[in-house]
Amino acid sequence: GTDGDVGPAAVQAAAEGLIMGAGEWGKKKTATMHVGLSGILIYYPVLGVDLYSPALVCVAIGAILAIVSGVQYFVMFLKAVGRKSIG
Repeated sequence: GTDGDVGPAAVQAAAEGLIMGAGEWGKKKTATMHVGLSGILIYYPVLGVDLYSPALVCVAIGAILAIVSGVQYFVMFLKAVGRKSIG
């Protein structure tokens, strides 16, 4: 599945009858965001280790990966539509 960053392209792909899976960067973005958001939820230090600041870095990296994965997904969509219209 996909999430909000590629939602419109996923809807259009479905309307075109295309099935598109998540790209490599989208999976990396999801994993990075899960680690970051988990660290933010654990606001207080655990065993003396502050997780909040590194978690914010993970979320920032996840935001960058969201843009990269969105572009990747859109390019995949354009290629798939091009192949469908040709073939």
